[in-house]
Amino acid sequence: MKIFAYVGGREWEPACYLCRQKTICGGVRRFSEEDLEWLGLVFCLKNTGMPIKKIREFVDLSRRAEQTLPQRCEILMAHKRDVEGRIASMKKQLAKVNQKIQCFSSQSKAFCVSGKTQRPLV
Repeated sequence: MKIFAYVGGREWEPACYLCRQKTICGGVRRFSEEDLEWLGLVFCLKNTGMPIKKIREFVDLSRRAEQTLPQRCEILMAHKRDVEGRIASMKKQLAKVNQKIQCFSSQSKAFCVSGKTQRPLV
C-alpha cells in the first residue's frame, strides 16, 4: 500500500533521504508503510529536540544495516537521557508556575472576600 503525503521544508530532508519514496509532483510524495514508520521515528526525534545533524547521522547509520546497531542504540539512549533531563527541568519549572498560580488565586480570593484594594505580591 502506498500513502501520498506532502512533506515540505528542508528540515524533513533526513526523513525523505531515508525513505524510498517517489516524488509525484509539486512536493507530493508517495510513501510505503515502512517509509511511514521511519518518518514517524524521524518526526519523533525532531519533535523531542534531536538536532537535524544528529538525525542525519542516525539515518546514515541506519542505511548501513545491522553492523551499526550499537551506534544507533547509543544515539537513542543519549537522546533519551537528554529528553528525560529536559522533562525533569520542565517539571520543576511547572511546579514554580503552579505555586505562583496558587498564590495569585489565594490573593485574589482574599481580595474578593475583604473588598480591600491591595497590590498583589509578585
